[in-house]
Amino acid sequence: MDHVPELFAALPLKFAPYELLAHELVGEGRNYRSLLSRLQPDEVGDYRGRGVWQFFIVSRVLSPELLDVEAASSRLLANNGAIGMQVDAPLTAGLDLTLTLTAVWGDDVVQHDDYERVYRAATTRARRLSR
Repeated sequence: MDHVPELFAALPLKFAPYELLAHELVGEGRNYRSLLSRLQPDEVGDYRGRGVWQFFIVSRVLSPELLDVEAASSRLLANNGAIGMQVDAPLTAGLDLTLTLTAVWGDDVVQHDDYERVYRAATTRARRLSR
């Protein structure tokens, strides 16, 4: 949690700037709805203190359309290359990337090669920070 700003600093400049989004479930009566909000890397501890554990790293260069927090969802972010970060887990185990999507019908395959570069930089830095 304390290392998130250092993790952000290690991400490739080629795809910067990056945004950090928090995903939380908000109760509305008997139901819940997803709420995404932008935050700074040094604010993760505050969100974690409120019980939020799911975050996403999004590149403004690679996918600016994902930064519409009113329209986006955690599934949309994950399926389009955003890097998931679960902060209740050790940082190295808490990073996740959906690298390839294959259509259920047809032969369409989507690969997120550029996000793979971002993911590899993040996991390399996370391993070093956890030593």
